[in-house]
Amino acid sequence: MALTFRPFNPKTEYPAFVELHNSMYTDSPTTVEETRSFDERFAADILSNGVDVRGGVMRSAFWVIRSRLGKNNVRLELYLPPGDSTPTLQKQLYSAALNAAKNHSPNAIDTRVREDWTAWRNFLEAEGYEELERQWESRLDITSFDPALFEGAFAKAEAAGIRFGTLAELPDNENTQRKLYELITGHLLPSVPFAEPLDIWDFDTWQKRSWRNPQKLPEAYFLAWDADTIVGMSELYGDPDPKKLSTGLTAVLNTHRRQGIAMSLKLKGIAFAKNYGATEISTFNHSNNRPMLAINEALGFAKDPAWITLRKVMT
Repeated sequence: MALTFRPFNPKTEYPAFVELHNSMYTDSPTTVEETRSFDERFAADILSNGVDVRGGVMRSAFWVIRSRLGKNNVRLELYLPPGDSTPTLQKQLYSAALNAAKNHSPNAIDTRVREDWTAWRNFLEAEGYEELERQWESRLDITSFDPALFEGAFAKAEAAGIRFGTLAELPDNENTQRKLYELITGHLLPSVPFAEPLDIWDFDTWQKRSWRNPQKLPEAYFLAWDADTIVGMSELYGDPDPKKLSTGLTAVLNTHRRQGIAMSLKLKGIAFAKNYGATEISTFNHSNNRPMLAINEALGFAKDPAWITLRKVMT
């Protein structure tokens, strides 16, 4: 069977694409509204795409996206349900995506597989891809969480002069936005152990993609203050499932680590989630980020199979 790819039609095909996406990402389903919002905010980084429609059903698809890891690299997102992942179909989907990627003359091509997607990983490694980094998605069952076990974190942070607040308490203006932009892009993101330095967005791009994320919850965007300086933060985002919340960036300035701040911020988020009516919080961590992994493990986050970023260097 020969697959035929054509460009995705954003006017009519979001429902079909979301159905395909959710057949693969059963633990993290999305919605038409969320996917359309993402595409609109990240449109400048979406380089090309292709969908394979047979019998009125979207069977497979690929997206070529500008990568944030390294310069002039691209990322492939490949959509082929596990039940359809035969070597022949994998090869046809990958070949179509590779040809589209080559049009942009990348230095390297990245893609991502879950560690238990053995067939896809074996296929990609045979095509010359090598592991670049891995991350775990972990989940906390809030219904069985006991906050009393961690009360010492707040005492430690408060003894160091730290107070806590939320983004909802700050004015929603450009001054607030630029203060957080400088904190995040100038100090916090560079300390996250990505395999390569992350491509930092300019202020306007950050404002469009992060600040205006419709899933952002200002009242669940927790900040740690030392006098008038923000020294740490932890974000929670909404989810299509109202019983779930997801964690964005949790980080503390190097000058203020080991003071119970990150643990306290996490505990603030868990308390919010419980009052919100959620039963689960999910988070992503790099496998080599031992300090943050240690906090999440202590809190009881359970790891899913790792997500592995693979890279093929182009010659």
